[in-house]
Amino acid sequence: NLRSEVANGEVAISATDQGIKLIHSSSLTPTSTSFFVPFLQLLKFYSMHRHDWCRSHEKAPPPGQAFFEDPELDEEMRQMIVEERRQKHRRACKKYYDKHREKLLEKAAACCAKETHRLDNMNDQNREEALAFIRHDQREYQREWRKRNRSKLAAKARARRRG
Repeated sequence: NLRSEVANGEVAISATDQGIKLIHSSSLTPTSTSFFVPFLQLLKFYSMHRHDWCRSHEKAPPPGQAFFEDPELDEEMRQMIVEERRQKHRRACKKYYDKHREKLLEKAAACCAKETHRLDNMNDQNREEALAFIRHDQREYQREWRKRNRSKLAAKARARRRG
């Protein structure tokens, strides 16, 4: 059982095996830092010692409706977190690729050789159908990519026209 006390001595939070609960929270305000800091410490403690406690699946509240949040700062913070996560993921992918480059290239070459062998051993009609299916998939993927990256493509076209 872990307790956190507010400056005037009232117990604000109590974390037990059953969960975290507020006690005597009527005197607390959203700007009360004496409440907020111990609460974060309790959350950290609680998440360290309860392996089944996970909030990652919960949907974030709309901007301005969460506790202690300013709508503009909240949206900026979310964007910063998203961008940081994206950059971290890209760095991890690049690091993995750099570390396992030879193995990945060998795998890709083996897969390509296997697919080529499979297409070579088909009769003409089946081969044409398979190649048409592959081309259709490629065009579909290209169409989706262009839809997602329309602004990027427009910027490239403007730069190309400028010279």
